[in-house]
Amino acid sequence: MVSKREGNTVRSKAKAAVPEVVELAYDLFELPSAQHKAGLAGMLLFIKSMKERELSPMPEILEQTETTVRLRLSREALQAMFDDLYAVDEIEAKSSSKWKGETPIREEKVTDKQGKTKTVFVYPLTVPRARWLSFWEADGEGVWLKLWRDMLWKTLRAIPKTRDEYLKTKTSGHYDLDNLWTEITTSTQQRRKVSCSLMLGVQDENAEQVPFGVRGNDKLLLHFWTLVCPISVPRLLKTKGGTIESTHTGFVLALPEPANIDDFVDQHRNYLRKLNPATVGMRPKDALIDLPAEGGLEYLFQLAQGRIGKSLDDSLVCGLEIHHLEKVGNSVKARSVESIRPRSGLLGQYEKLRGKVANPVYKQMRLANLLVARRWHADAQRFFNEYPYPVFISGPNTPRWIHFFGADVKRYFEDRRQDAAVKGGTMPPDDVFSLKVYQMIRNWVNQRVEEKCGLRYSQFKDNTNEQGHVIYPKNYREAKEKICADTFLAIRGRNGQDFVEYFVGNICAVPHFLPEADYVLVSRRLLDDWETVKTLAMLALSAASYVPGGRTEEAGAEVDSSAEDE
Repeated sequence: MVSKREGNTVRSKAKAAVPEVVELAYDLFELPSAQHKAGLAGMLLFIKSMKERELSPMPEILEQTETTVRLRLSREALQAMFDDLYAVDEIEAKSSSKWKGETPIREEKVTDKQGKTKTVFVYPLTVPRARWLSFWEADGEGVWLKLWRDMLWKTLRAIPKTRDEYLKTKTSGHYDLDNLWTEITTSTQQRRKVSCSLMLGVQDENAEQVPFGVRGNDKLLLHFWTLVCPISVPRLLKTKGGTIESTHTGFVLALPEPANIDDFVDQHRNYLRKLNPATVGMRPKDALIDLPAEGGLEYLFQLAQGRIGKSLDDSLVCGLEIHHLEKVGNSVKARSVESIRPRSGLLGQYEKLRGKVANPVYKQMRLANLLVARRWHADAQRFFNEYPYPVFISGPNTPRWIHFFGADVKRYFEDRRQDAAVKGGTMPPDDVFSLKVYQMIRNWVNQRVEEKCGLRYSQFKDNTNEQGHVIYPKNYREAKEKICADTFLAIRGRNGQDFVEYFVGNICAVPHFLPEADYVLVSRRLLDDWETVKTLAMLALSAASYVPGGRTEEAGAEVDSSAEDE
């Protein structure tokens, strides 16, 4: 039997046996998850930040290759790292409503855009200091730092208990390192518990009651992965009462899986230095996206811009995990999780769309198809069925606060027309057929409009405004909108043989002056692949309904200046 004194002596010796310095070795391709790999990159980025900010003591990197890192870490150096990593600031937060259980510092009267005066409540708010980010960020403590703080406090650390590491550091001035240091310096094979604030989606045990854990050395890395995780704010469109509304929901985290740790850290540091401080509302303009995967594509694009030759392949990153997180009630939900794998030509195709596609629905369609290498118009029917037809056909009920869907579609078709004039028979077969359907629909719409209103385009094409855009007579524009809307709805409600008969009996009932081979091609596709013909016809109707210089221009949106429409 061991006496109390002997037991204390044993524990004292065990405690004294914990070393003050440890060497850690990591191999990128032996780490268990993408979060661990990103964490290794984040830790190295943080050490670079410490060096440039002249913080000490620091870990000593003994050896580093493209895929391995060996470092010497003292307890004192790790303490300095975590004191800085978990440091906090206290700022003032304004709220239009009172916070439950909190006392405001003061109340203020503010006047909104409508001239109404209301009361706002000012509260003290503890937030992560994140000096590592403000050091890299071009405008210092700006909008990107605020975005990172908001993401952390509203997703990974949304539950008050998960903020304990920050709050304890605030109270004592130092991070409580005892447990972590013990985990790092004792048995490297022993599995340690890890919280969901450090690792996405983790649970104490699975459905078979098998506990989840990670090695102490690997757990250390999970404190750093958010340092190399670009953040975006997705805009979602939803229908409400027959109208379209836009709302920003949660945050998108693009979690990189580095393949070359040395090169990646340098490229991500350059990415942080080039962050654009321009804002829309309270968010960075470049952080606003229309599809979760867009945040990942944009990040890959920016990384490629910093490389010689502006190319990106799997030699820098193996891929990205895209996590769309949102706080709902008292819990944080994963709205979606997907992955992006770099492939030849992906960023080149993205660059052709980037900045040139303005309608959020059209952008979602094109980017979703780009990611899985489908035809540009694949899955369009899902969007046609999800949103009301004024989103796709220009008219009095078309939303004016977003760029018109048909304007982007028309630009695509017109670009293909220019390609046909230059490339001729070298165009991809799908583009060739898309262009033929577009020409047939456009010709049919123009003939029907002329019949309905008694006006020909040639009669007013020389009547232009100060910008050089044709001024369309009201009755001509309205006739075009109605014909396109009626036809769009008629096609949307037809499938199979019903659609084929409608297309032949209406669209093909006017002279198109096409070569015989084109008629044969369209006839075969109607019989063999009517779904594609239907999709292209509806896209072409959307493009045909767009009238340059009409209502779209009056709303201040971008105007298509191609004068040839008819």
